[in-house]
Amino acid sequence: LEKETAKMEAELESVEPINMRAIEDYEEVKEKFDKHNSRVEVLLAEKEAILKLMDEIEHRKKVVFMEVFEGVATNFRGIFERLSPGGSADLLLEEDNPLDGGLQIQARPEGKNPQYIELMSGGEKTLTALSFIFAIQRFQPAPFYILDEIDMFLDDDNVRKVSELIQESSAGDQFIVVSLKSSLMASAGQLFGISNEDGVSKIIGVELEEIAA
Repeated sequence: LEKETAKMEAELESVEPINMRAIEDYEEVKEKFDKHNSRVEVLLAEKEAILKLMDEIEHRKKVVFMEVFEGVATNFRGIFERLSPGGSADLLLEEDNPLDGGLQIQARPEGKNPQYIELMSGGEKTLTALSFIFAIQRFQPAPFYILDEIDMFLDDDNVRKVSELIQESSAGDQFIVVSLKSSLMASAGQLFGISNEDGVSKIIGVELEEIAA
């Protein structure tokens, strides 16, 4: 017993001096740790909520984009077939994820193979581009549209088709069209011309609807 006592006393002396504030210090450190740990848990929960919200937003963006895309694509196909009877056209996404890629416009005028808009003739490009513009207009109209010499590469028959489409669309929206083709001018509600007298430009306006009446 004396040997055991001496051994224990030696072990006790080897750990001296003892900090009697250790327990108090431990409680203070533990309190600080618990506060920081609580904040970390809150931040982690907020991070998880934000990431979940971001996923929901990305999903919603994709859903809304595809709704708009499908609506515009449907309008585009119908309008192109109207302007180019016997032909067909479609809108194609370049990537599997629609938000990461671009959009390709492919059309097939009557009697021709499908091709992208970059490879078309001037008249074919015009009809395809107008089909796309009016496809968007039908899906989500704007207050007014300005079209500058869209009939430059069109023959009279195609100008007539475009003027009918503009007249039909102008029932709800306003169209300002710059044109040199009389067949397109004749379908306008109001006509404005620019004349030059002695180097001075003058604007002449005509109410075609009043004249017709």
